[in-house]
Amino acid sequence: MSWLKMVLVSLVISALASSSAMTAQATAEIMGASGDMLGTMTLTETPHGVLLFADLVRILPGNHSYHVHEKNLHARLPKN
Repeated sequence: MSWLKMVLVSLVISALASSSAMTAQATAEIMGASGDMLGTMTLTETPHGVLLFADLVRILPGNHSYHVHEKNLHARLPKN
């Protein structure tokens, strides 16, 4: 078998293997303290835990932190 055929077969097998592995994924909106949307966070389940990827806009440079709620508790709180 030529090296080109071996490469093509390897690519097809890799594509089939990766498409059959279902990955649990969720996306959450990131809200600022004043209620404005700052971006999104994608949570992806991996064999080693959950991977968090934040895509944020309109935040000032500097140190920031976040916390994660299992349930949307803020939706039930009255707004000031």
